[in-house]
Amino acid sequence: MSKVKTLTQIADEYEISERTLRRKIQKMELPIESGLIFKPAQKLIYEALGYPISVDKNRFKDDK
Repeated sequence: MSKVKTLTQIADEYEISERTLRRKIQKMELPIESGLIFKPAQKLIYEALGYPISVDKNRFKDDK
């Protein structure tokens, strides 16, 4: 499984549009940059919005 995702891929995991995901990220003031989303930023998103069913929480367990 790839450690890098696009915002579109993450939005698909939540079954929402990329635009809706961007709005949620903005509203929560998460420091997410445009472009590819690396593992630490993915963890921020997942912890703020809750882990989607398709994402294994244990993959992020040892990350700080």
